[in-house]
Amino acid sequence: MIFTNHHLLYRLVGRDGQFLEADQTRVWWSRRAIAAFTPSKIVRASDTDIVRRNLQFTADMAPYEVPDWERLYAHRLKASRAAVEMALERGLPVYNAVFDHDSAACDDVIDWLNMLSSENHRFLTKLSRISWGQAVLHARKWQRSRERERLAMGRIAQTEGTTKILDCGKYSWWRLETVAAIRSEGVAMENCLVEGHHDGLAKRGADGRQGLFSLRDDKGRSVLTALIASGLLLDVLERRNRPPRDHSQDHIEALTDHVF
Repeated sequence: MIFTNHHLLYRLVGRDGQFLEADQTRVWWSRRAIAAFTPSKIVRASDTDIVRRNLQFTADMAPYEVPDWERLYAHRLKASRAAVEMALERGLPVYNAVFDHDSAACDDVIDWLNMLSSENHRFLTKLSRISWGQAVLHARKWQRSRERERLAMGRIAQTEGTTKILDCGKYSWWRLETVAAIRSEGVAMENCLVEGHHDGLAKRGADGRQGLFSLRDDKGRSVLTALIASGLLLDVLERRNRPPRDHSQDHIEALTDHVF
């Protein structure tokens, strides 16, 4: 099946390929990543004049945002266009389609490829034989391994710029008093604190009765983050902005009793 707009995908492939750090992986990407696009809503093209005009429009495509275009992608676009031109000359059917793009898979594969090149991984010697589907599987397996390693390390934020204000058995409440401490809490808890939008709360922490507070276990892992301002408990969240579970209520009440 020949698609009238397949050649346009190489511009998108080329854009993503610029995030790769090594030439070997960029070359592989230029050959394989087109498979990340899956055709849907396929309809036979009835107006071949429009198809020809669109082909002419892209004949000299050279996207400025893809520095490797001429070396890695131009000939692939040309071959894809040539298939459509051949079909039109022979009166063969051509088809329009919407192409679904698995962007998450692309991100995973890019990260995996950059890991291969940075670590000179043994898979580099086999890369030319690895298909797109195999790369996605390898990348996701590697991502899961990274996640397990991260969890094994625990959600440990820095103690510098913090003050322990209350012990609750195996847990302790810490007041976050610097921008660095707030950002570190955001990394540990995987929430918006890491983006810097709440850096101003570091100043509130100076008076001891408002600001951001972190509940941590006896290994230093962050469990809850609480926001207190104007004499009110405004928010308490677990990791990834999940609401606190019932067993956390005693610790939350202990914080408010201490602060208020």
